[in-house]
Amino acid sequence: MLTYPPLFKIGLAPLAPEKWLTIDERLLHYLEEKDRRFEDAPDEVFMALPETDEAQEEILGRVLTYIESQYGALYEHQKGGVLIQNVRHVPLDDGVPPLLQAARLIQDDLLLMRKTESGWILAAGALFFPSSWRLSEKFKRPMHEIHAPVPGFSEGTRNALLIERIFDNLKPSEPLRRENWGLYADDNLVHEKKRAKHADRFDDPVFLTDPFVRSEVQTLTKLPRSGDILFTVRIDVARLSIVRSRPGGAEATAHLSRNLAAMEPEQLRYKGLDKARDELLLHLQRSG
Repeated sequence: MLTYPPLFKIGLAPLAPEKWLTIDERLLHYLEEKDRRFEDAPDEVFMALPETDEAQEEILGRVLTYIESQYGALYEHQKGGVLIQNVRHVPLDDGVPPLLQAARLIQDDLLLMRKTESGWILAAGALFFPSSWRLSEKFKRPMHEIHAPVPGFSEGTRNALLIERIFDNLKPSEPLRRENWGLYADDNLVHEKKRAKHADRFDDPVFLTDPFVRSEVQTLTKLPRSGDILFTVRIDVARLSIVRSRPGGAEATAHLSRNLAAMEPEQLRYKGLDKARDELLLHLQRSG
C-alpha cells in the first residue's frame, strides 16, 4: 500500500529483494502504452552511452531472472523471446538495446546511474512515463544537476551530499525503496511538461475536489558486476476517491492531507499546487 510520505525528503527504506518489482493486472495496458510512446518518440524514450552495453545486459538478466522467479505464471521464455500472458511476444534477439528490452517486459521505467569524475550521472535510460521532465534534459548530467530544480536538492545542499554518499555506499545485497507523489488533472501516464504549464487546472472544480494522485515507487539497486546503480520508477495513477476506497485508503488519504498541509511555498510552486493547496485541503478535510 502506498503511504504518500512527506515530499522533498530522501526517504529511502530497505527493500526485500523479492519485492523489487510489482506486476499487476494492468501489465498489458502499460506495455501497450510503452509501445505507443516508443512509436511516437523513440529518441526521447531511450538514450544510452555506448559504454553501458554490458551493464544493460546485466539489468536484462536481472529482470528476466526476477520475473521468472516471482511471476512465472505470466511469462513464458521461448526461443528468441518472452511470451507475456499468452498474448504478447517480446523478442530478445532483434538487436534492441538490452535496457529497452528489459523495460518492455515490465511496468517500470529503468534508469542507469554511473559514477564518473563529475559524480553519479544518468548514463542510460528507458523512460516511457516521465513526471514533468524529459530524458533528453537529464541524460549524461550528474545528480546535482538533475536535481537542481528540486527545492533543497541543488548542488551543495545537505540532501545532494547525502544522495552522493548513499549512492557511493550502496551494496548489491541491500536495495532501497522510496515513494514520491503529486496531484494532477488527468490520468495520463506520460507527463513531460512542467506542471506550471497546466495552470488552467486550478480553475477545474473536478481537480479541486477529486484530483488524480500520481504515485511513484522508486528502487535503487547496486549492480554487482558493473558497479552501476539501477534506478526503477513505477507509476500508479488513480482518482483520490479511488485511493480513499482502497484497503487502508483512509489512512493513506490522511497522510496525503497532512503532508500537503506541511509543504512550504517553494515546494508548492515546484509541484504546481501553490494556487490549489488550500482548496484541496478543504475538500480533503470535508470528505475525510
